[in-house]
Amino acid sequence: MNSQLLSTLAVPLPPGRLITSDEGDGGVHALWLSDGAIPGGLWERIRAEHFRSGVWPLLLDSRDPHERGFAPWGTGELFPERMSSPADHDPADLLATWWATYTAVDEDDDMLSPDKRLAVTAPYPLLGILVGLTPPRRMSLH
Repeated sequence: MNSQLLSTLAVPLPPGRLITSDEGDGGVHALWLSDGAIPGGLWERIRAEHFRSGVWPLLLDSRDPHERGFAPWGTGELFPERMSSPADHDPADLLATWWATYTAVDEDDDMLSPDKRLAVTAPYPLLGILVGLTPPRRMSLH
């Protein structure tokens, strides 16, 4: 993200700042962080412009609500140069891998007991098979 990209937005951003990544020489701006809550409707207007601008509006929460600095977002603990492009991944494979990883019972390193872990995931045992992928949405500039 850079200031030139932000200047192409037809929707003015709320007061805030570019967050510089801790990665590399510190010259990578990872995101724009507003100083506070945004006005109603702004998220939708920025999202509607994504196809043209490439800017994604996100609703983020801090790692610890009692920690100053709104980490990791406001403190630069971001590594965009290590990220891959979403276009490099097959959505079905990615979601199936995440589902298998985060619903598996790990008896050695799980915060939940096997019974509780299965209770959390039981309503969705074959999520990818039962529900399937949502068809892609056509994007329009208008």
